[in-house]
Amino acid sequence: MAISQRLVAVVWASSIILGLGTARAQNTSSNASSGPGISRGPSLEDALYLYRMGRVDAAIREYTQLENGPQAALAYARVTHVFLLKGHTDDAYDAAAKAKELAPAAADTRVALGEVYFRQGKLGEAEAEFVAVINSGANNAWSYLGLARTSRVISYHAREKRLIDKAHELDPTDPDITPEWMDTLPRTERAKALQEYLAQGANSDPDTRKWLETEIKLRQKDPFFDSHPCRRVSNTKPGEVDLQPFLDEKVLEGFGLDVTVNGVTSRLLLDTGADNILITRKTAEKAHVTKIFDTMIAGFGDKKAGSRVRGARRHSSDW
Repeated sequence: MAISQRLVAVVWASSIILGLGTARAQNTSSNASSGPGISRGPSLEDALYLYRMGRVDAAIREYTQLENGPQAALAYARVTHVFLLKGHTDDAYDAAAKAKELAPAAADTRVALGEVYFRQGKLGEAEAEFVAVINSGANNAWSYLGLARTSRVISYHAREKRLIDKAHELDPTDPDITPEWMDTLPRTERAKALQEYLAQGANSDPDTRKWLETEIKLRQKDPFFDSHPCRRVSNTKPGEVDLQPFLDEKVLEGFGLDVTVNGVTSRLLLDTGADNILITRKTAEKAHVTKIFDTMIAGFGDKKAGSRVRGARRHSSDW
């Protein structure tokens, strides 16, 4: 899934005319003081403002009111993103299909299709849409974010970081881009970045804000609190270890390894997509593991996962 030389040239061109991504930020700023659509009809600017403030239901209503007007294609494309944020996948697929019907070559349409394909697990199709937008010179911040996410899945982490940096350069106030960008910062810089992010009021979800405020306090106390300060306590040699089956009522659920945590035996399920080691609360208590904070582990499909995905992607460990 290599990116063409043309894409690389687009990403790193020294003289780039800022386009759609920056226009979104500017339009949002112009409406931030007066608030969205109070004395006039619905607009794309007001819908974007509502999305940035975390008022996703109101943003959906605003976009819906535009779906019969001259900006219908753009409204369908952008509401796709909001539907996916809410976890309303069927509505997102329908909106993306409608955007494709009205304006198949538009940058926002292709980004919406890419996001839908990514959610469906069609990585090749998703990447193709994002690359097409970037190669077109549209400077759409979400296209860079989308390609960064596909890069992460296939472990192209250096490319992921370059793309996230570019997305943030194009739209530094986007509430989905900014948390991804903050994850790439050195740990000593994240507390300040988090404070600036919350000061923008870009995410009004109370659970997410509570977690981010807790993280700020933890980082101010210890900038390296999440650096996983583990060390090897014995010499190791190459060898083979038997994988143990995980059975639930005689149904094979996976394979794992028998381990000890502070002398307490446990079994870890192998998960090739995991970025942390998780143990049960019972094991942690027996092993006298130091508790740092509480958080919620949730995934796509969980009833309470939708609003908590923002800004908490990599914070999935209870202990």
